[in-house]
Amino acid sequence: MLIKNSRTAVLVILLVGVMSAVGAACLPDNPYQRFQLLGVFHQRLGWIYERIHYDPKPIDVVIIGPSKTFMGVSASEVEQRLSVLGKPANVANLSLVYQGRNAQWAILDEVYKSKSPSILVVQFDEEPLPMGHPWFTYFASARDVALPPSILLRSYLPDLSFLPFRQMELFTASLFPNFLGLRDAFDPVRYAKTRVDFTTNFYDTGDKLVDMEHEVPAANLRADHEEFKKTQHPPRLPRAVADIINAEDRLYLDKIARLASAHGAKLIMLYIPDFESGKLDGKKREYYSKYGTVLDYSDLATRNSLFVQWPHLNHAGAMIVSDRIADALASQL
Repeated sequence: MLIKNSRTAVLVILLVGVMSAVGAACLPDNPYQRFQLLGVFHQRLGWIYERIHYDPKPIDVVIIGPSKTFMGVSASEVEQRLSVLGKPANVANLSLVYQGRNAQWAILDEVYKSKSPSILVVQFDEEPLPMGHPWFTYFASARDVALPPSILLRSYLPDLSFLPFRQMELFTASLFPNFLGLRDAFDPVRYAKTRVDFTTNFYDTGDKLVDMEHEVPAANLRADHEEFKKTQHPPRLPRAVADIINAEDRLYLDKIARLASAHGAKLIMLYIPDFESGKLDGKKREYYSKYGTVLDYSDLATRNSLFVQWPHLNHAGAMIVSDRIADALASQL
């Protein structure tokens, strides 16, 4: 009898816990505060939301990707060159540091709630990250976190488990915004002062200067890349299982393509190489070309004078890529 009662008590506790978590996950939130929730680089996400919803300037072209486009493409340079070419357009670089196609899709989905870009420039790597963006669970809507294109994706359970705690914090912030430091009102002065172009010198989160003008010796770039590879230990999974669990990039890129199609926008796929990464694989080019025109800048890979870090272009490299993008866009606008 005691064992039976104990089992019942455990089931009741589990049921109450699950129902409480579901209830917390369903709490309403302020999406503006959601885009501020992340402490690190939160100004970037906050600025993205403000550019979309509070800045009256239209967005004709969106450029999105990880740190390669965050540091490697200047929206203002693209705009200036387009003007020279007689094709003026409003360009927004909405890239975030770190890879993760789910975060890119969430941002683009947010864009179309307020703006109407006609071209989406989406960066891709030859080897996509097999999981979602670490910030997705902080700023994506509760529905998008809870209902991804597949519940078998590697990031799903960690993201879902965080959701109830996130919603409780956001619900509290909606009631007491000053207490948690999450703004509920747009400040145009603050917005105007927020840095948006990282193709010139800037300080990273550790207050270390990233010298975008510096030419790094090829040997240093190679050594840094070798040290990075030593830290990578991808899990070994059977191919059939890996194709399901590591499908985040493919599934969310499909969603981006459907989003673009639904709004009559053109999709352009952008390839920025790592230092000495070689030419883009033919099969990869064929795969990404089914989504749209492929801009392949593999030829830059051998020029160490264009790199500040092995995966990132310096200012000179960013200017070359930005001008090339503008040249490609001119025929599409």
